[in-house]
Amino acid sequence: MYDKLKDTISQLENEILRVREMEEAQRYFFSAASHELKTPIAATSILLEGMLENVGDYKDHPKYLRECMKMMDAQDNVISEILEIVNLSDGKISQDSEKLKVRQIVADILPDFQILAKANGQCIVMDIPDGQNCLVDSKMLQKVLSNIILNAVQNAPPGGEIRIWSEPAAKQYRLCILNTDARIDDTVLPKLFDPFYRMDKVRERKSGRNGLGLTIVRKTLEVMNIEYALENVPDGVLFWMDLPKT
Repeated sequence: MYDKLKDTISQLENEILRVREMEEAQRYFFSAASHELKTPIAATSILLEGMLENVGDYKDHPKYLRECMKMMDAQDNVISEILEIVNLSDGKISQDSEKLKVRQIVADILPDFQILAKANGQCIVMDIPDGQNCLVDSKMLQKVLSNIILNAVQNAPPGGEIRIWSEPAAKQYRLCILNTDARIDDTVLPKLFDPFYRMDKVRERKSGRNGLGLTIVRKTLEVMNIEYALENVPDGVLFWMDLPKT
């Protein structure tokens, strides 16, 4: 009786701790989101006020209206991604698993990234054999892959190579994406999946990146119940995830 009561108390304490951690994570997320949106909204307000008063350069309304539209489009994207993360966290997005060819689902999204990589003097090499089938939600997996590959291209050095391959195991295929010749400080790696985290704040803001891509990756893979990791290896930075076999 005592042991059973002790176990029950321990379970309750663990559940209370889990709820507190979730509440703390939510507070951090919404605080970061508010901060992320506050600056561009203030900047847009200043531009509009300057145009209304016809102050100095702000008399050039077409020019500054385009700037306002650009900032509003960027914030619309941030808000959409915030809502996606909230819906994933609340379990409002369900997965529709189907039988997919691993090679095909990667090949379908590669062309746009190959153009971007080529413009940066990089190359993307895929080595996934035919005949490997997995059971996943296609839209969710494409979202994850798009974020990871885009992140790899944007962080690869000029002349770098991004390799994509799969390794068969008993119950899954390990899909690997390697950013060669890249390196991330080991203390930074765990933070990369945090909302709004940027390694280079100035450069990434200029590129239009909002620091939510890898957070969406993490939340999506949690919903899909897929194991994954991002780690430094001798050849570069490796992201892998285990796709269940059909």
